[in-house]
Amino acid sequence: MDVAHCHKQLNLQRALEFATIGDADIVIFPEVFSTGFCYDRIGEMAESDPFPTIERLRRLSKESHNIIIGSIITSAPNGRFYNQGFVLDQGEVAGTYHKVHPFGIEKEYFRGGEDIAPIKTSQGSIGFMICYDIRFPEMARKLALEGADILVSVAQFPSLRQEHWDVLVRARAIENQIPHAACNRVGADPYNEFGGGSVVVDGWGRVLADAGSIENIVSADVNLGDKALIRDEITCFSDRRESLY
Repeated sequence: MDVAHCHKQLNLQRALEFATIGDADIVIFPEVFSTGFCYDRIGEMAESDPFPTIERLRRLSKESHNIIIGSIITSAPNGRFYNQGFVLDQGEVAGTYHKVHPFGIEKEYFRGGEDIAPIKTSQGSIGFMICYDIRFPEMARKLALEGADILVSVAQFPSLRQEHWDVLVRARAIENQIPHAACNRVGADPYNEFGGGSVVVDGWGRVLADAGSIENIVSADVNLGDKALIRDEITCFSDRRESLY
């Protein structure tokens, strides 16, 4: 998905249209898909409880009987802003997540989150990461050790480092032996260009679907039950020597 910089209603309308195409069990949008990193109007763009964008998508999730995932800019009573991820499950808020690792200029605006834990849904436990988070293998491993059945990443990863994105997304799946659905935006904003590359990778590291570098919708079937099979065949988890690292 491309994101119109600072045009919340336009982006939300396009997201709603995309979400009604097909019958996916899990629908994923890019990082801060409703606004982009609209720093010069961040106070205007930020949402507080009850989060109108999430509320609109929550209704769609209920109507479609599916899960919808993304992130938006939110504000807290303490005056701080967060890059807040959300997981909506059949009309209910299954969980939220504040991006733990703001990157570069983001640190001037966003407070980093303090909690890392899988979000339980009707489709299994989701390990949620946002953009720069995927560069921290400790985070994905913590999510996997605490029972995540699938990793989901939403991002605005710049095309300048597209090769890093491609490798990191697959690596997080391979080392944790669970699928990874990673959604990255396309287009450009005043700060970066974005190369897309949204993919679905299975627990063996095989790419099941790849959106390429254009605005696109891709889908794939993943078997969350493969986790036990993969870990039985390649015993990385049981062979860990926790006393040494």
